[in-house]
Amino acid sequence: MFQWLANRAVRKRARHLRNVFSYWNGERIVRADPIELWHKLESHPTYVADKHAALADEGDPESVKITCDAVQYVFGAKPYTERDDSGLMISEQLALLTEYYLYLDAQKKSYDRWLTSVSSTDSTSSDSSEKTTNPTSESGPTETEAGTGEQTE
Repeated sequence: MFQWLANRAVRKRARHLRNVFSYWNGERIVRADPIELWHKLESHPTYVADKHAALADEGDPESVKITCDAVQYVFGAKPYTERDDSGLMISEQLALLTEYYLYLDAQKKSYDRWLTSVSSTDSTSSDSSEKTTNPTSESGPTETEAGTGEQTE
C-alpha cells in the first residue's frame, strides 16, 4: 500500500511540474497544454482578449456571446442543457476563461527569470564574457556579449 501511495505522489508531482492546465468542460475533467490553448484562443476568428474580456465583464451581450463562443471553441466546453444537466452555464464559461488567465499569470510569476541560456554560458575566453551596452538597439540599450552580438538576458 505504501508503494501505491508513493507512486501516486510521484505522478501527482510530475503532473504539477509539467504545468498542465486542468479544467472541467461540463462533462469531464480535461488536462491540456496551456500553450496549445493559448494558440487556439489567439486563432479564434472573432475573440480579441483585450477587447472582449473587459466588455464581457461589464455585461455587454455581444461580447459575452463572443467570449462564450471562444471558450467553447478553445476548451471544448458545451453549453448547459437542462435536459441532461450537462455543460457549462454562461457564468461558468466566463469563470473558466478567468481561471485560465489566472493560471497563466501565476505561471509567469513563478517562472525563474534568472535562468541563463546555453549560448550565454558556453563562452570560454575571458574577453568574450565581458558585457557591453549596445547603443544602436531600437528598444534601448541591451546587454550583449562583447564581440559576438548575441543578446543575453
